[in-house]
Parts: sequence; structure tokens; C-alpha cells
Amino acid sequence: MAFHDDWLIRQINVVTESIGRLLFNTSAPKYHEKEEHNSAEVDKCAQAIDALLLEKRVGDAEDLLFTSLDPDNRECLLLGLDFYSRLNAMTDAQLKEAGFSREEIDEGLRDLVDQFGLGAVLPQDNLQY
Repeated sequence: MAFHDDWLIRQINVVTESIGRLLFNTSAPKYHEKEEHNSAEVDKCAQAIDALLLEKRVGDAEDLLFTSLDPDNRECLLLGLDFYSRLNAMTDAQLKEAGFSREEIDEGLRDLVDQFGLGAVLPQDNLQY
């Protein structure tokens, strides 16, 4: 099981880093609130997601991310990549405490990428869990 989790952690990192490099010129995509070019709506969503994560309400934070997504706004993609990178950095114990799993991170990241029409950059052979 540890090998599976390590492999999945690396795969999630590869996807977020690759899209970050391609679209945002960074290997560590981070959404920074209150930058001049940010929209107020995305900043507000980022703040709400941060608050939910502090309360260990990862599922609610993910739901908020997807209900707030605008596939025409690259800031939303950056926020989503940052979100899944942060989740992926959590320990297995932290994820378990929050009622979330690595598989859910992988699935959510794939859904995010699909929303932005970037599904072709992901490997098509999904893991069988």
C-alpha cells in the first residue's frame, strides 16, 4: 500500500507541476490572494477554501472549488492546482482525519483538468483502486 501511495503522490505532483510549467511558467503553481490582476470572486473563493481547510473540511472545500469554477478563467485553474498540491502535501493521517484520500485527490485533479479542456495532458490509463 505504501508503494501505491508514493506512486500516486508523485503522479499528482507531476500533473500539477507540468500544467504549472506549461500555463503559468512555474513548477509550483500557487494562488496568491490580493494580487493586482486577480478577480475579487476568485480571491473570495480562495479565502473560503482556506477557512474550510483550516477546519479540516476538505470535501466541502473541494465542493466549493467546483461550484465556483469558471473554465474561461485561468485564475480558477491556478487556484485548483494550488488546492490539489496542498492536499497532496498532507500526510495520510491528515487526509484520513479530514475524511479524504489520495485517490480522491487524483480524481478531483483529473476532473479539474477536464473542466479546463486539458484532459489530453493526463495519462489515459487510470489506476485500478
